Amino acid sequence: MKRIALIGLVLLAACSGAKPAPTATQQPVTTPQPTPDPTVPATFGRITFGTSYDPDTLEIAKPITKFKRTVAMIAWSASLSDTVNATSIELVIASQSASGTERVIERVDIDVANPDSDTLANKVDLASIVGNKAGTYVMRYIRDGKVLAEGTFTLVK
Repeated sequence: MKRIALIGLVLLAACSGAKPAPTATQQPVTTPQPTPDPTVPATFGRITFGTSYDPDTLEIAKPITKFKRTVAMIAWSASLSDTVNATSIELVIASQSASGTERVIERVDIDVANPDSDTLANKVDLASIVGNKAGTYVMRYIRDGKVLAEGTFTLVK
C-alpha cells in the first residue's frame, strides 16, 4: 500500500486569507445529493477526522467528527478506494443541510507527488475555511468525476 502525506495544501492559502480570485468553480453551488442506501456498501474510501494524524502511518489516532467552530486545526486521513493515479486530485468541501442538500464551499486541485498513493493526510484550519459556522460539512477527494473518499465533520458552538 502506497501512502503520502499532503502537507501545505492549497487550502493553507485560504486559511491565511490569501485566497485566490474567485472562479466559476469556487462559487458556492447548491447541489441536491441522493440519500445513501445503508444496505448498499459505499464504493469509495473513507475520510477520518481528528486533532492529529500519525506521520508514519497517516492514521488518525483518536477519530472524532465534532469540533468547536473555533478550533484552530483539524486533521484528516483519507483511505482512498483506489490509488490517486494522477498528478493531482480534486478536494471538495461542502456544507450539508439536514435534508442532504449541499453547498460547495471550497473546490481545489491538490498536487500529488506519487500517483500510486492510496492514503492522503493533512491538518489545516478547516473551521476557518468554512467560515467558523456551526454545521455539518462533507469532504471528498475526486478524480475524473469519481469519488475516491468521503467523510463528514460537524462544527458546534
